Amino acid sequence: MGSGHTWVSYAVTAGGRAAAPLPVVDDDPHPELADLRRLARRLIRRAVSAARAEEGSIQHLLAGHLGPRVATIPVTSGSWPRYDQVNVQAGLDAWLTEPGRSHEIAGITRFHHSMFGLADLAQPGPMRHHLGLGSVTTDALPSGPSGATRPCVHCALYLVTDPAGPLVLLVRGPEEHGPTEAVTIEVACHDAERGQGVVDDIRRLAVEKNVFRGHVVAFGGDVFGHRHSALLSFLDRPAGAGGAPLRVTDEHMNAALDELLDTRNQLTRVLLGAPSRPRGQGPGGRRSPAAVGADAVIPDPGDPTAGWPLRR
Repeated sequence: MGSGHTWVSYAVTAGGRAAAPLPVVDDDPHPELADLRRLARRLIRRAVSAARAEEGSIQHLLAGHLGPRVATIPVTSGSWPRYDQVNVQAGLDAWLTEPGRSHEIAGITRFHHSMFGLADLAQPGPMRHHLGLGSVTTDALPSGPSGATRPCVHCALYLVTDPAGPLVLLVRGPEEHGPTEAVTIEVACHDAERGQGVVDDIRRLAVEKNVFRGHVVAFGGDVFGHRHSALLSFLDRPAGAGGAPLRVTDEHMNAALDELLDTRNQLTRVLLGAPSRPRGQGPGGRRSPAAVGADAVIPDPGDPTAGWPLRR
């Protein structure tokens, strides 16, 4: 057929009703004005979407706070064991609220099981296209007895401004079965020495604000590498005379440490198969107060495998 002609077919069903006509297909390959308009709209939509995605990217956020040369800014970092996460958060919160300092926080999405750092996020391009900006995810970790908790950040950026200039912190909590099980803080600013000073200040404040101090804390098996058990918990301190809480004196602490050392030494002796002395008797027949009610004997203190007995 000549160009511009089309075929339209109809079919009649058994009931006598005509089926819907098939779509009309124009086989003319030459574009029309309407085609050009549709193509232009499609290109504009794609350009606008790309521009808006770039404006909402992590790299664009960092460049807006630290400047266009953000990819070349030095980064310093610090890490803590996972059981210290609540103390790190306490130290970070205290540092952020110091006079003359303000901050904004932005959450990172789709970060699970991903290995990246602040230097990676500052690079332009699609290398970290799967990461995005979103709300901040926190985990309520125990911070004291009677169910007290503190919200701790999983993964977020802190955009900080103070008299010394802008800086950015990347805070990542431990991730089970992830690339790291430690708590990390990375600092990006124009002065590497200042960035290291920020990490040192947070570390110092984490010790000063330590939530474990003065409390009775029970560590779970997860602290020692056993999965699916509680990390730690706070125990209510038993009451003494008049309902006042019991306090541990230096004498009590020294006695507890002695018992721990005794236990370690006794286990070492058992594992090495070292000979033992008569029950409760030290060198020269001397009986130690620690041997009263003990399960084993006191070996010679000169013995490298020596240890005090383990109490029942």
